[in-house]
Amino acid sequence: MALRDATHEDFRALLEQHHGKFVFVDFWASWCGNCMEEFPHTVELAKKYPDRLAVISVAMELDPTDAGTRQAVLDFLTKQGADFDNLLYTADGTTEEAMAGFQIDAGSALPYFQLYDRDGKLLQSFTYSDPRHPIAREDIDAAVEAALAGR
Repeated sequence: MALRDATHEDFRALLEQHHGKFVFVDFWASWCGNCMEEFPHTVELAKKYPDRLAVISVAMELDPTDAGTRQAVLDFLTKQGADFDNLLYTADGTTEEAMAGFQIDAGSALPYFQLYDRDGKLLQSFTYSDPRHPIAREDIDAAVEAALAGR
């Protein structure tokens, strides 16, 4: 399992490398219970559409330079079988600057998911920000299936 340090620019370059495929991104953190609970669904999506959907995970940790934090992230990814692009954001992932640099809506919470089209344009975001409307895996599945079907 590989874990790469990444900046916003590295993330955008990785999106460009996946030009021609739809891309699903999972922004998560090891300290976030909902993130840990939802991550297996991200792994399922990667396995379900291996040739048509690129998957990227971005760990947004409080102290990404801490060796223990890095190891915890890597251990979790390994346990989950996250055999796709896994990034560790290289600055504190809780700042407004960090969120804005990834086009994460202001005031949003983790986990935060994004779906990009084949040209790297953001199609849809999914957030936990509104507790009255929690993220539903079915909504994510429907959006991915619609994108892949060209709808």
